[in-house]
Amino acid sequence: MIDESNRRTKRQILQKPNQMTSALRPALQTIAFACLCAAVACSDHADKATYSYHVQLIRGSNNPEPPETNCSAIGPKLSAHLRPVFLWTNYWEIDRQEVSVQEGKKTRVRLKHQREVDIDLAEKGQRTVIAYRGDEALKTTRPIGEGMTIVGGHRDNETAWFIVVRRDKPSTSRFDERGGMDQ
Repeated sequence: MIDESNRRTKRQILQKPNQMTSALRPALQTIAFACLCAAVACSDHADKATYSYHVQLIRGSNNPEPPETNCSAIGPKLSAHLRPVFLWTNYWEIDRQEVSVQEGKKTRVRLKHQREVDIDLAEKGQRTVIAYRGDEALKTTRPIGEGMTIVGGHRDNETAWFIVVRRDKPSTSRFDERGGMDQ
């Protein structure tokens, strides 16, 4: 009799793990499926590059005085692009934002004076820039590379505006309170 009860106990102990495994199987499958989905989602984002951009709102003018407080003269690299093409004698950086955009995505940057810009990297190898001034939209497309994108228009008879999207960090010259250049 003792042997029979021992056998039954051993049989029950051996059967309980199987019962627990079959009861936990759906939960384990759900957890495994969730881990697989997370791994696929992470790998999908991992192989997409992220690009940093500097977005500048620029004002062109013949006035030697800064048009607003806390604005600055543009740097030499941007100046070399604008001066040969446009007739303004002075170019002022009104606003600057830095933004990161992931390949396959689009990002909107809001600047001062009702200016906005979309940087769209949805098309592989292409950067589409759409600049907005209120309801007016200007669009240009170029390779994702290091080049600058410059779009703009007339602000009034005395000035023009430009939005510059670039990968390299802009240099500028800040003006002090007396109107002189900081060195």
